[in-house]
Amino acid sequence: GTPFEIDTRGKIFFIEDVEEQPYSVDRMLTNLRLAGKLQAAAGIVFGECNGCSPRDYRPSFSSGTLLLGEVLDEILGKLSIPVLTGLTIGHTQDQMTLPIGVNATLDADKGELIVEESAFQ
Repeated sequence: GTPFEIDTRGKIFFIEDVEEQPYSVDRMLTNLRLAGKLQAAAGIVFGECNGCSPRDYRPSFSSGTLLLGEVLDEILGKLSIPVLTGLTIGHTQDQMTLPIGVNATLDADKGELIVEESAFQ
């Protein structure tokens, strides 16, 4: 443990990155899973990950390299919490602004993240 450790308990956990290889995202998510951070969350939103394709990926060549969607399915798909992927948050062209610390509802079946209150008072 560390005083800087993230507390995901009962929270919607937002994750985004850019220019990462799928194996690197796999490693980061596996670390969070092994630490219990993914399972403790109320839900997970994984944003667009621009440039997160294997650099040497060739669809006709079986290199054993997973695509990002396969990594997300393998790790996040096994969780028993709502998971939504592909939201335009973070390092993306038309990004949404996500307020932190407000009440929100995540409905992965409908593909919706609803912010329930204003971030401003």
